[in-house]
Order: sequence, then structure tokens, then C-alpha cells
Amino acid sequence: MTYPALALLLCLAAPYASALDWPEAPAPARLRFLESYVGTPGDGPGHGLGKVLMFLLGINGRAADARRLRAPTGIFARGGVVYVADPGARGVLRYDEAKRKADWLPKGRGTRLVSPVAVVVAPDGRIFVADSALGKVLILDAEGRPSGELRGDPEGLGRPAALALAEGRVFVSDVRGHRVAAYGLDGGFLYSFGRRGTRPGEFNFPTYLWFDAAAKRLWVCDSGNFRLQILDLEGKPLAAFGENGDRPGHLARPRGLALDSDGNVYSVDGAMEALQIFDQAGRLLLFVGREGAEPGEFSLPGGVFVDEKDRVLVADTFNARVQVFQYLKEKQP
Repeated sequence: MTYPALALLLCLAAPYASALDWPEAPAPARLRFLESYVGTPGDGPGHGLGKVLMFLLGINGRAADARRLRAPTGIFARGGVVYVADPGARGVLRYDEAKRKADWLPKGRGTRLVSPVAVVVAPDGRIFVADSALGKVLILDAEGRPSGELRGDPEGLGRPAALALAEGRVFVSDVRGHRVAAYGLDGGFLYSFGRRGTRPGEFNFPTYLWFDAAAKRLWVCDSGNFRLQILDLEGKPLAAFGENGDRPGHLARPRGLALDSDGNVYSVDGAMEALQIFDQAGRLLLFVGREGAEPGEFSLPGGVFVDEKDRVLVADTFNARVQVFQYLKEKQP
């Protein structure tokens, strides 16, 4: 399968372009800053959803919740609803963009999260939340109330780090077990694959996951091996790319993984404070970012997600915000 490329040349984009686009003119823009979801004002003048989106405020400025984003990490978005797993706030923020309404999950008493790091939402509305400290993946109903957890894994989840939904299954990366486990949507364990190592199909602290629905392939951020691996849904290795280093195009501290509708691969890097975009052969197409707090700058980014509209949401963890960009498709002649 071939994918339209962002650009065939390497574009090392400065954090500021004329309209907060990357790369800079005269090259065609491929990424545009839209807004930031934050907890307090301070995203720079004139940027953001109505200057700044206040997650703390309701429609009339009433306090919706005393907590604010503290250390956003995992993101899921679909149909205009954004979910942010925040271990610093010990909860999952749910934001309905059309209604401008935010609430924190889980609802009710009896279940407390300690370190929620990933979230996905099933087609029926149930919400799966990975808590790395509890060593569990909890299941919430569509309202956000606890309804169970993933179960039956004979090895147990040592430290779940990421989630992906694929073909009626929930995939969980287990950092401590150096493997990926698959469960049914009913929560029951199905199988797992991987072990610690450097060969294809082996992992060294696997973290982020992404399911490429078009190709029916699972991408795994094999963090300790400084590479991205591509596997089928049974765990058969198909391809990989990446190497350690401190220059653009390397994977020094990869902390997120996502694909857009053209198959371009997004990864944020905590060491380089950047968002990198690759083609599927591992060629660097675009490098965006540096350390800072302005739009297009990052402080230890912790995750990335691309929604159905090709919006790129980056968990800018230590800046306590989610930055939102738009992937701009290449114009057809």
C-alpha cells in the first residue's frame, strides 16, 4: 500500500511560521496549529478556542470541577468528544466540544484511579482506562460509572501503558512484561505476544500502540529499543524502523504513536521536545517543536492521537495542556 507523503524533502520546521503552519513558506503547509486545551489562561495571545478553552468552566462560567489538567498523557477522540487520561489529576477528563461541556471520570464512588495513562472508547460507548500504578485496565460504562475490568490474563498485567481497539479486541501494552496482551470487548483475556529482546517481535519496554485500520496492522512503540514495530494482530512482526540518537529523525525518547488518514506516522519525543512525522518506511517528513510553552513548543510531551478529521492532538504533559493541530492534505491538481 502506498501513501501520499507530506513532503519528499526533510523539513525542519521552526516553531513559528507565518500562520502557525509547518513547514514555513514557500513550502506547502502540512500542519497547522488550531488551539490548546488547558486549565488556566496563558497559551499566548489570540490562540486557542475562544482565546483559551477553560476546562474548569461550564457554559456560564460556573466551576465544573475543582481539578484541572495536570499531566495529560493518553488521548482518545471521536465524534467531537475528547478523552484525556491524566495521572497527575488521577482521572480522565471528558470534553464534548459541541456542547462545551467537561466532566471527570470515573463517576460515583468505589473506584479511584491512581495513575491513569491511557484511554479508549469502544463502539458501544464503554470506556477502557489503563492505570499503570494499579496494574489494571478498568471498564466504565458510557456514563463513566465503573462496570468491571479486563481479566483472565495468567501472567497478569504488570504495568499497562497503552490501549488500542482493533477488530473487536482491546490490545494492552505491558511495559513490565515486555509484551502486548489482547482481550475481547467482554473483558476476557484472549492471548499475548512478545518477550524481552531486540529481535523482530520482541520488545524492550513497549509503550504506545496504534491500530492501522486500513492495513489491519498494529503499531507498537518499542521504547527501549528506540524503534516502532509493525505487527499483524496475532503478533507476527512485519516491519520496523527507528534508532537512538539526539537529532531529528531519531527516536531518543518516543512517547506517542498515531497515524493520519494518509498513513503518515506521528511520534512525540520527550528528549527532543518535538513532534516528528515519518512515512511508513521511516523517512522523516516533518519535525515540529522545541522546549517551551508557546504554540508548537513542548515540555516532555507524553502522547499523540489523530482523530477522524485528521486533527493531531498532542499531550503536552509538563505544560499541562493538549495542543491541537490540523494535518493539511496535499492539494490535488
